Amino acid sequence: MGFAKQLANQISNICRENHSKEMREQINRVVLDYYAALIPGLNTDVVQQVQQYYKTSGVLGGCELVGSDLTLPPSEAAFVYGTAAHALDLDDGHTKGSVHPGAPVLSALLAVASQEDVSAERFQSAIIAGYQTCILVAETIHPSSRKKGYHNTSVAGLFGACAAVGVLQSYNAEELEHALTIAISFAGGTFAFLGSGTEVKRIHAGQAARDGIVAAGLARAGLTGPKTGFENENGFFHVFGNGNQRTMAETDGWKIHEVYFKPYPCCRHLHSAIDAVFELKKREAFSIDQIRSMEIGVYEIASYHDHTTCTTLLDAQMSLPFVVAAACESSTITVEALTPANQSADVKQLMKNISVFVDQEAQATYPEERGAIVKIQLNNGKRLERRVRQPLGEPSNPLSTTELEEKLRIQCEPSLGLERVHQLIAQISKGNYQLEGVMK
Repeated sequence: MGFAKQLANQISNICRENHSKEMREQINRVVLDYYAALIPGLNTDVVQQVQQYYKTSGVLGGCELVGSDLTLPPSEAAFVYGTAAHALDLDDGHTKGSVHPGAPVLSALLAVASQEDVSAERFQSAIIAGYQTCILVAETIHPSSRKKGYHNTSVAGLFGACAAVGVLQSYNAEELEHALTIAISFAGGTFAFLGSGTEVKRIHAGQAARDGIVAAGLARAGLTGPKTGFENENGFFHVFGNGNQRTMAETDGWKIHEVYFKPYPCCRHLHSAIDAVFELKKREAFSIDQIRSMEIGVYEIASYHDHTTCTTLLDAQMSLPFVVAAACESSTITVEALTPANQSADVKQLMKNISVFVDQEAQATYPEERGAIVKIQLNNGKRLERRVRQPLGEPSNPLSTTELEEKLRIQCEPSLGLERVHQLIAQISKGNYQLEGVMK
């Protein structure tokens, strides 16, 4: 039995299950985190550019876009939502798969569910299916996919969005199998943006959300996909991974419980080094101008983020030297702290004295862990060192639900106001995941 059929059989049965209290709480947590990323993302330049494209494209009708006067087909609304949720690097992720499942999965569901009468239970089942599918696919191809230059959020997120929509719309197992294998033909998205000063990376989650809806719709319309499309010699696992196969027997529970939540708006590969700096600052009082030099040891894939020329926010969010220098100067990491226009002279100077290397201990435990070691040489000759094995926000080092609610408040109060933030938190806790009445 092929991977697509095994997966389709598994997720088509989700709606027959009674979701546990623990599962419902985790779903509420991922939705809280999604809106903490989506709502501020709607105000970014890249989302305004995407909306401007739609205003002049003639692609209109169907779905009222939250935070806008545009109406778009659900697939195109999902493109906007996915772009917004990924626009500030605040969205959730999965370490072993190196993927952001929430932005593509929940963006597709938000758009499609706005056109249908969907129960809270079915919406929850669709979220579980989307996360399960996205993460299983990402785990199977990573890190080979990254070494080939692919971005797993656009590549694997597509399948998560497709599966989520299929479950939301009550597809049977055969329809889901065809939807997933049709989606193979849409997969793509590379890291060519890295260090380029461009913003195209932001649309990758939107691309996945949109194309997942389209693939699912084509399957329901009767189009078929290759049943061995994941494993055959020209198939997905060979193109994006190293040819390794996967069976459902290798899974261990529902993958939604394995996601991390970000405390900082930047690439997850950089978070352990930030945590190491903050822990050193608590242990030993020092300021940025007292640092002579710094070494940052990380696993190989994280070392790719060693660029020091940062002309855009995305450049800064992807630069290990930049974010670590910013952590040395600030008490936390915010979008404002990472905006290049706000660079201080001290941050610019320290970046020149930071070296990044592949640490063998971190390399040996990746991708199960995203470790880092930070070594600081102060001007007075003192040396400081701290290793972090897993960054804050991982299931083994979690953010609490209260902390996620605070993240939502911090990110969304400027645009919603405190009263509507509290309203959103309250309705999510009751399993109501739509935004009607919250965003005007």
